[in-house]
Amino acid sequence: MADPTVFLRRHFIDILFIGIPAAGAVACWWLGLPLWMLVVCLVFLGFAIISFLGDLGLFGGADPD
Repeated sequence: MADPTVFLRRHFIDILFIGIPAAGAVACWWLGLPLWMLVVCLVFLGFAIISFLGDLGLFGGADPD
C-alpha cells in the first residue's frame, strides 16, 4: 500500500485549489452572501476537481509530477 503522505505531497496544490473554493462556497451559503459569489466559487471548484481527476489519470495518462 502506498504511503498517504506521498500522495498528499504530490497533490497538495490540487487539494488546496479544491479546498479553498469549497470553503468559499460553504461560507457563501452559510453567511448568505450574494449568489454570484457562490457561482464563482462553484466554477473554480469544478475546474479544480476536473484538473485533479486529470492528474490522477482519469482522462488518459497520469501526470508524473
